[in-house]
Amino acid sequence: LAHGIKEHGGRLTIVNRSDHRGRRLAEEVGGDFCPLAGFSGSGVEILINTTSVGMAPDTDRMPISHACLRPGMTVMDIVYNPLETQLLKAARTAGCTLVDGVAMFVHQGAFQFQRWTGQKAPVQLMKKTVLEALKPAA
Repeated sequence: LAHGIKEHGGRLTIVNRSDHRGRRLAEEVGGDFCPLAGFSGSGVEILINTTSVGMAPDTDRMPISHACLRPGMTVMDIVYNPLETQLLKAARTAGCTLVDGVAMFVHQGAFQFQRWTGQKAPVQLMKKTVLEALKPAA
């Protein structure tokens, strides 16, 4: 994600709990660094959670506080189980635009399918299949 953002001219800020690891990653990808403890969400247009925080079975946690979310912000959570994480629920309440983890999961698979087969990926079928597999048992 970081490389794609930079490749398309986006400004990237890495937010991390670990000062050393966060600074190193930011340097590697040509981005800025902000320690998690100092992150307020101010000036952020797109927030992408690339951690496993909120993933099953630990679904009651969020990687940031509710106060970091602003109306109009786009929030993506790469976690796809559960389909709607606590972060996405809070972002919906805050008036953010949401992108769930299934979107990345499916499109990443579609890209790989196309690279390996040379054929156009059946994205809608792939999404339907993923959603069926993730559906809670009745």
